[in-house]
Amino acid sequence: MDYWILSASGLSALLFIAHVIGGGKDVHVPMLESGMSQLLKAYTSVIWHAISAILAVGTGALLWAALGQGDGMAIIVIAQYLAFVLLFLAYGIRRLNSIWVMPQWSAFLIISTLAGVGLWS
Repeated sequence: MDYWILSASGLSALLFIAHVIGGGKDVHVPMLESGMSQLLKAYTSVIWHAISAILAVGTGALLWAALGQGDGMAIIVIAQYLAFVLLFLAYGIRRLNSIWVMPQWSAFLIISTLAGVGLWS
């Protein structure tokens, strides 16, 4: 059992819960209640739920790796989460002039760091 990766999995699970509960009411629902076309609302829902699925699968993959079964999967989750870090930082800086308006990058960075320490320690 790797407790670093297990911690990363636990935080990923918390991020999933925050995304579904908090983000749903703060982001997804307001987008669906906006004046966007039905097609854009459908795309928004697909993307929203795809991110939910990515977070759930990533959590499971990290748990599997923590149990000693999936270092390769953990590397993929780390790479994916680091890509999310870069996206949040880039759009925060370019469109909002701040990295703190969308602070989700920090959670993805912490999770990736914990998993990385577990893999390479």
